[in-house]
Formats: sequence, structure tokens, C-alpha cells
Amino acid sequence: KDLKHLRRLIELHKNYTGSKNAERILSDWNSMISKFVKVMPEDYKRVLAEREAQQEKKTVSANG
Repeated sequence: KDLKHLRRLIELHKNYTGSKNAERILSDWNSMISKFVKVMPEDYKRVLAEREAQQEKKTVSANG
């Protein structure tokens, strides 16, 4: 999901600005994706993990 969003942002940037860097990234996308890093505050990451754990717990209880 994040990679699709990232690619779309780079495509939009290329279309709006004519960026040669964006064009280069898109032309070698599979090699370039490893050069990107997702940055996220630790507290937000923790909250997302807690929500995911709660959702899994609900799913197990519903199937259970």
C-alpha cells in the first residue's frame, strides 16, 4: 500500500514538474524502491501496532 502511494506521488511530481529525477526513479522502480525509508514517530508506530493487535484479537474471537 505504501509503495503504491509513493509511486503515485512520484508520478504526479514528474507530471507536474517534468522532473528528470522522478523519471529516472520510475524507469528503474524495482531497484530504486530499496533506497526509500519510511520514517514514522515511535509513538504513532506503537499505536498502529496496538490497533492491529486489537483487530486480530477481535477476528480470532469472532472466528472462535
